[in-house]
Amino acid sequence: MTDAARRPAPDPALVRALERCEIDVWRDLYAAPPGDVAGAAGLRVDALDGAALFLAPAFDVLALNRLVGLGVEEPASEAQLDAALDAAARAGVRRLFVQVVPTAEPAALDDWLAARGLVPYNAWVRLARPVAPVDDPPTPLRVAEIGPADAATFGRIAAGAFGWPALLERWTAASVGREGWRHYLAYDGDEPVATGAFRLRGGEAWFGFAATVERHRGRGAQGALLARRLRDAAAMGARRASLETAQPTPQRAAPSFRNVQRAGFATVYLRRNWLHAPASA
Repeated sequence: MTDAARRPAPDPALVRALERCEIDVWRDLYAAPPGDVAGAAGLRVDALDGAALFLAPAFDVLALNRLVGLGVEEPASEAQLDAALDAAARAGVRRLFVQVVPTAEPAALDDWLAARGLVPYNAWVRLARPVAPVDDPPTPLRVAEIGPADAATFGRIAAGAFGWPALLERWTAASVGREGWRHYLAYDGDEPVATGAFRLRGGEAWFGFAATVERHRGRGAQGALLARRLRDAAAMGARRASLETAQPTPQRAAPSFRNVQRAGFATVYLRRNWLHAPASA
């Protein structure tokens, strides 16, 4: 029996809340970059009956080309799915993720995806915890909140660690200073070596942009950034923090997953990522 099969079914209301939070955050991110960046990336967000289709067709980055929330707010339809796949194909998206949560309806959704040539690719883990201060882990690094003056540095480290194209440094940097956001850098002396951020809205704190320069990994940067963000989110009145990371598998370690577990985050559900490659269909 797999870990997913042993795990209790998640509360549909909690899944809806976390998916709404995710969609809201990424809507804000897609609205953030300067016009020339948005135009060059081809940024687009389509609302599809409670789901959201995020497209950045200039880049073959799956995190930026995906359908989120399908079958969560209300049962999906084949027309809704076809509209999303057609929009991605027309936009020139090379690869698209359709993300399916355990509570998605109807039960035939997997069959619909398979019939259209989508294949299971991997899974991302959604984790959450109540917001409360935690102790700082031992690390020689220091953490500081930043503002727009350090946005370019934040964008360079985050986009570089994710392996994103250089233009996306400016996109990532554009989130710094937006309403509801807090951004942080971890430093080794005066050298910035890691990033983290959160966005708070309606009591939900979404944690993201956890990235560390490769030669500084394993030194406690992300643990320290998590602790600082949890303290600050608590001070701002957040009730719950959530985040997402890669699923650990026997073939692939997931240090980020271990980091967030140590900080008290618990797995709520897996998002199964179905892959569609419209440009090669």
